[in-house]
Amino acid sequence: MASSFLPISPCCIKGSVLNGTPRGEFQAPGSAPDVVLGRYIVHPEGKNVNPKAALVLFYDIFGFQIPNPKILADAFADRLGVTVVVPDYMPAGLPPDYLSSAMEAYPGQKANQGFLSSFFGKLSLLKVVPYAGGIRDGAVNPKSEQAVADLRKAGYTQLVAVGYCRGGSVTAHLLSKGDEAGLDAGVLIHPGVEADRWAKFTKPSLWLLSDPAHEHFFKEAQVDKLKATFKETGVPFELKTYPDTAHGFGARPTPTHAPTMAAFNDANERAGDFAKQFLGLQ
Repeated sequence: MASSFLPISPCCIKGSVLNGTPRGEFQAPGSAPDVVLGRYIVHPEGKNVNPKAALVLFYDIFGFQIPNPKILADAFADRLGVTVVVPDYMPAGLPPDYLSSAMEAYPGQKANQGFLSSFFGKLSLLKVVPYAGGIRDGAVNPKSEQAVADLRKAGYTQLVAVGYCRGGSVTAHLLSKGDEAGLDAGVLIHPGVEADRWAKFTKPSLWLLSDPAHEHFFKEAQVDKLKATFKETGVPFELKTYPDTAHGFGARPTPTHAPTMAAFNDANERAGDFAKQFLGLQ
């Protein structure tokens, strides 16, 4: 796809953190009868083409510790012309620098890293341990269900989820509830591998994955199993993988790595185009 999802240049991103000032508002729990779970909400600057439709964006493991999910939500709202909601389903998101020492933002980033740097980088993953309780399924899945229930109670009749990383896994959980999911469709961008959920989907899904050769979760074997599952169930399913990318490209792009930036723009464009089909926008 030729256009850019966000009109950004390298100077607009610092360490995979998008610059910008989100224009939406955060609605705290209990601030309205239909707000049980806190959420960021933004409406299109122009006409709202379908007030009964909303895009639900489930952020990655960093939550609102970085502005990226809010900036992405603003962009989706204007491109689609509908309300976008980002549920705060994981309030204790990781600080933005907690994984940078251990994980590559793009393939080859740490190719010249020495043994000690690599060792201590992996050791830094221990910093994640205090946050593990808030990341586990038992903590995030009920919150994701509440987020959808809140929106249904608010009167939204058409809902599509776009989930990144941990948010992709949450989207898979919701879709695995079948017709009770509360969603009309879902987009999963570099999610985790929860293969036991896939056969339970009854709603359409779009999967946008990083390069299996560099991915931590979706290796070729898992991609093949994903394809085979949906071939067997016959539930509408689309898949695209992005060469020369690493986990996280869809939400936290590295501006100096051209394949990552191209994948970031294409994946989010595709997510928006896919969502249009199920939000009454086509």
